[in-house]
Amino acid sequence: MAHFPYLFFFLISHLFVLSLAQEERIFDPNCGSFSCGNQNINFPFSNRTHPECGFCVLDDCHKSIQKIQLEKDGPWYNITSISQDNTVIISDQVFQNRLNSRSCESFKNFTLPNTPLISFEILSNLTLFKCPRTLDSRMSTNFNLSCDDFIIFYNHPNENLPSLPPQCSLIQLPANMSTPKYSDSFNLLTGVFSVKLHADWRARRECQRCSKGGGQCLIDSKGYLRCSIQITAGIKII
Repeated sequence: MAHFPYLFFFLISHLFVLSLAQEERIFDPNCGSFSCGNQNINFPFSNRTHPECGFCVLDDCHKSIQKIQLEKDGPWYNITSISQDNTVIISDQVFQNRLNSRSCESFKNFTLPNTPLISFEILSNLTLFKCPRTLDSRMSTNFNLSCDDFIIFYNHPNENLPSLPPQCSLIQLPANMSTPKYSDSFNLLTGVFSVKLHADWRARRECQRCSKGGGQCLIDSKGYLRCSIQITAGIKII
């Protein structure tokens, strides 16, 4: 019976570790590079086999067209290339199909996940105002489009928009700036666009320090790093 308290605390600490594993994602900064397409890839990317090695998971690396998942449980996008400065050319076929069918569903704000450890920047986008039809359509913009129960207002990409009316919302969508038909918003927007990844490289260094100290590096549900160190009576979170 003398061993019961020790066994009890061991069991509790083990269950706590399992609970953390479900709520948080283990991050291993000591992973090496891997082959994807015709390139050697490493942090901040990972693959399905070792998703703990980075923030963005690549798949179908042996196929002619690879896929990327920018966040855990997020959608998958086809990619055509990854440059050395971590710029990825993404193909969003769902968005492109909406543009091709000239659907008003196209005009939803296009957002990419941003966490304290990694953010994403669309290198070429168009800012638009999405306003109710009741708004005066003579707003001082060069172009407008009536769509369902709202109106879209925008200018040439190199021209500023007026102040945002309080009834309107601002949306940003990936754009093909080389198109000559700026008056056709469905043609101006595109489902193929470049995204630059901005990863916090200090995170890798901090996690390596955590690992050397006997800890385990975790990414919590809010995107922050946590270093867990197991002790006799449980887990210490730094």
